[in-house]
Amino acid sequence: MEVDGQAVVTLATKEDAEAVLEKVLNYYPLEAGSELEDLYLIETVKPVARTAKRDSLLSVDDAVTYLVCGTTENREYEVRSGDSLWSIARAHDMYVDDIRAANPGITENLQIGQKISLVVPVPYVNVVSKENKTVEEDIPFRTDIVRDSSLYTYERRVRVAGKPGTKRVTYNIIKENGKIVEQTIVAEQIEQEPSTQIVAVGTKQPQIVATGRYAWPISRGGQITSRFGPRSGGYHAGVDIAAPQGTPVVASDNGIVTFSGWYGGYGKCVIISHGSSSTLYGHLSQITAKEGQAVQQGQTIGLVGSTGRSTGPHLHFEVREGGSPKNPLLYFEQR
Repeated sequence: MEVDGQAVVTLATKEDAEAVLEKVLNYYPLEAGSELEDLYLIETVKPVARTAKRDSLLSVDDAVTYLVCGTTENREYEVRSGDSLWSIARAHDMYVDDIRAANPGITENLQIGQKISLVVPVPYVNVVSKENKTVEEDIPFRTDIVRDSSLYTYERRVRVAGKPGTKRVTYNIIKENGKIVEQTIVAEQIEQEPSTQIVAVGTKQPQIVATGRYAWPISRGGQITSRFGPRSGGYHAGVDIAAPQGTPVVASDNGIVTFSGWYGGYGKCVIISHGSSSTLYGHLSQITAKEGQAVQQGQTIGLVGSTGRSTGPHLHFEVREGGSPKNPLLYFEQR
C-alpha cells in the first residue's frame, strides 16, 4: 500500500489491502449519538501490485496499527490504585500530553484495571470525520440579590431556589484521528427556560462587643512552628501553633461565628467576626461552634487536629482586618 506515492506496508492480497483501508477509516469509533456526515483520509492511499519478499508481509491488523500509529509496537499499562496521568507519565519517562496523545478521549478519572497505551502515535495516515451530534445541555440560572434587614450581615438565605433550564444543541464536529479540531453550533432549541434564584443578604449589624485584644487561641501550651510571611515560595497568611491532637481551641476575642465547616486546604475551620476584624482557626479535628453563634473570648470553638492540607496536629491561626491578613504576633504576646 502506498501513502502519497510512498510504499509503507505490504499485504499478501488486494483484498487484504482493501480490508486494511476499511479498518483504518473506522479505527476511531463514532461517539454515541453522533451521525456520520463524511469520513476520509487526508493522504492519498492506494494498493499497488508489486513483487515482495514473504518476510515483509504484514497481517491486516498489524498493517492497520502501523499506518495509524507508525509502529506495530504494543506497550500497555494497567491502572493501579493511586495512579494518575502524571504518575504514569513520570514512571515511563513520558509527558502527560504523550499519554493523552496515545489514548484519545482519556480523562483524569482513571479506573483500576483500565488499560492505557504507552505508544505515542506518529501516524502515516490521518483520519478525518465530520459528524453531527445533538445533545441536551443545561442553561445556568441567574441569581438576584435582595437586601434583608432582618438578617445579620454575615447571613445569606435562599428565598427562591433557582433551577437551570435545558436546551437541545446540534453541533457539527470535525475530528482528526479521534480528536475534535473544530466544533460549530448549527441548531439550538430552548426546551425549558431557567428560573431565577433569589438570595437574601443581611444588612443588620451584629451586636459585637469585642475587647480589641486577642488572647492566645489554644487553651493550654502550644508552640509556633511557622510564622507569618513568605514561606516555601508562597505566603503564609497566619501562624501555625503545634499542640497535641484534641487540645481545645478557643475564641481569641468576643465575636460572631461567620463560618463553621470544611474550608478547602484549611480543613475543618471556624471564622469569627469581631466587627472590623476577623480571626480564622484551621485544621481542626472537631468543630464545636456553629455558624451565627455568639462566642466569648476564651470559649472553646473546636479541637486541634490535622485536617485539610496539614502535616501534623496544629492550629493555623489568622487575623484579618478589612479582609487583609495581618501578623497575629503583633496582636498577642507569644506564649
